[in-house]
Amino acid sequence: DQMRPSRISYARDAALALLEQLEDRDWVGAAAFDTETSPLANLAPLTENRDELAGRIAGLVPSGGTDFKDAVELAVRQLVAGPAQSRHIILLTDGASIRPRAEHDPLIAELAASDVTVTSIRIGEDAEGFDLIESISSSTGGNFHHVTDSDSLPDLMIREARRTAKRDEETAGPGAIRPVVRREGIEALGGLRSADLPPLQAFADVPLREGAEEWLGVDLAEKSAPILAAWQIGLGRVAVFTANPSRLWQSWEKSRRFWSQLIRWTGRATSDDEVRVVRRGGGGAETIEIETFDRHPDSSLAIRLFDRAGGVREIRPVATSPRQYTIGLSGVPALEPRIEIDLERGGRPAFTRDAWLPLEAGVPVRSEDPLADPDRLLLREIARRTGGAVDAPAARILSREPAERRSARPLDRALLLAAFLLLLADITLRQLPRA
Repeated sequence: DQMRPSRISYARDAALALLEQLEDRDWVGAAAFDTETSPLANLAPLTENRDELAGRIAGLVPSGGTDFKDAVELAVRQLVAGPAQSRHIILLTDGASIRPRAEHDPLIAELAASDVTVTSIRIGEDAEGFDLIESISSSTGGNFHHVTDSDSLPDLMIREARRTAKRDEETAGPGAIRPVVRREGIEALGGLRSADLPPLQAFADVPLREGAEEWLGVDLAEKSAPILAAWQIGLGRVAVFTANPSRLWQSWEKSRRFWSQLIRWTGRATSDDEVRVVRRGGGGAETIEIETFDRHPDSSLAIRLFDRAGGVREIRPVATSPRQYTIGLSGVPALEPRIEIDLERGGRPAFTRDAWLPLEAGVPVRSEDPLADPDRLLLREIARRTGGAVDAPAARILSREPAERRSARPLDRALLLAAFLLLLADITLRQLPRA
């Protein structure tokens, strides 16, 4: 399809990922389209056309408009003439057809009569032009998907191919191994149950180490074994997955959820008063991105920027996503390398944090210039915060007390006599008979 450069990149990556997951015996063909249709490879077993498909898909570039009618008709003719029992088309586009809708009615009827199903995937945030491709999918028994998250596109295409080829969990084969959830309700599994997990083809038979918890396991006729175990080492966390996931596991619709939850569990826990600051962009389009780990729904931020002329600018950024804020630096004078962040909950101050900005985006790191003037603003700020001084005279430097001092003093004679008398009194009292 004619696509924006970023979207054609997503489509290429997703198609190549799908090719990697399909088996050599699968019959696959492909066609690209803009205002004209360009066959990429005729329908054939992947043993014959895998390399040809991969090379031509990798070379796709955006051009022209959107007219997929001829491409779908070409796919139908090849599917009907081929030996496959399961006939399926994945239609990937980011725009509406330039043809009138009525011109597609004969195509929809041909698809239904040929028992060809169509999964339509629409890429992009815009909400126009859905009706035609959605009706093609619904009329042929296929699925329609609107994708705004490019990361999910490869998994979606693989899952659709698996579903239509009828190689999902029920037909995993006699050698498939069914994993079992040993600990329900833990954070890392996020509510996943045994019935949610796809089968496995192989696993490493290793014993559970001392102190580890078994979260996933397998139950075979001769024995049981762990395949996911976790334990704590000091403040650190360790998780070990000892199975070899099958292709069904890789195309599992909850695969990203499973791995992301597990990785999040192993990561360092964050508190509500932490923030992360990143500086991005360049060429007049710089931004500061601020991520808070505050979980309260009524939180808001106030940011103070300090320019090197002594000015202060306060900004109240709007969240671009949950706990994510972006500030544009277009037109902002040269900044000091720090900002102040105030977080409020329900209109009341919660905390104030100083954050040091990274180097200006796009500015390469250079070797130190011995003749350049020092950044006195930065040095004065460091000195102020630590109780020091800039260019302090030698007398002041030498007069500072060291961090630790040791001294020896003789005991006062009066104190020594009092201690001796108290010792005698203690001994006397211990000798008296008890009541």
